[in-house]
Amino acid sequence: MANKNNSGFGKGLSSGLGVSLHDILKKYNGVRANGSVASSSTRQARRRILKQVFKFLLKRFPELEDATKFKERHVVALAELWEKQNLGASTIQTRLSVIRVFANIWLGKAGMVRKTECYFSDPALVKRDYITKVDKSWSGNSVDFDEVLTKIRAMDTCVAIAVEFMRAFGFRRKEAVMFTPHTSDEGLLVQISRGAKGGRERKVPVLMESQKELLSRARALVTPSQSLASHNRSLKQALRRFDYVMTKLQITKMGLGVTGHGLRSEYAQNRIKKITGHDAPIKKSLSCSDADNELQARKEISGELGHTRTAITNTYFGKKKK
Repeated sequence: MANKNNSGFGKGLSSGLGVSLHDILKKYNGVRANGSVASSSTRQARRRILKQVFKFLLKRFPELEDATKFKERHVVALAELWEKQNLGASTIQTRLSVIRVFANIWLGKAGMVRKTECYFSDPALVKRDYITKVDKSWSGNSVDFDEVLTKIRAMDTCVAIAVEFMRAFGFRRKEAVMFTPHTSDEGLLVQISRGAKGGRERKVPVLMESQKELLSRARALVTPSQSLASHNRSLKQALRRFDYVMTKLQITKMGLGVTGHGLRSEYAQNRIKKITGHDAPIKKSLSCSDADNELQARKEISGELGHTRTAITNTYFGKKKK
């Protein structure tokens, strides 16, 4: 009989399959593959993807009554479906990453789920293209940051200063909202831990007077124990408020043509120019000569943005033409 404490999780699944999948998630979903604590968004994404996966598999393999009986033939069936659906490379990679953790680690079937390209007729179908073709920065879309910031500040000072941190330090939205200026400011560096994607802590250099001035204003805005999500708001409320303000002021792709996330591109583009003396590749219409220190600059910037792969910088400021 299905577990009554399942909170509707098993809907669309057989009782046995629903209970077994629920039990596996309950046991393992709180931990990332590297052993660190999984964020709420990671847990929710895994739960959603795995439920979707097993709902499909139950239709294709009605005899599948236990999630622990998951086999590679099921992966093959899923890949065939996704290829027919023409899903994007990023979506496929994300889904298979979850399945790989589920089978290889949670079920203890090490190596069962192979590299993504092994399951598709053309490896190019699942190759992510990290090279941006469009400038996502605010300046690159003729958006006056100071003008927009004034409007944000008139609606909500906490949202406004979070936006300033996104531009000045390359923070993500959640990182900015959860930032604690009194405890995370180390003088020459700021530490980002709360809200960091994937739990990857990092430190970002404080190089300019404008950054120091921003930190000073942030400390004056909140108490020593508070984050920028102050005003008695929970994290969920603060994130909703951030999104509301941005939408209300049309800081969206459909509105001004940019999003808050575009400020990370702004940060990355400013940093590559500061380090190398060259504009970001996305700013140039012609090929440019290699800067001797560009590779090192990309490594530094990717780390400052909270990424481990240097190639990810291509999504923020492009790549030189050959």
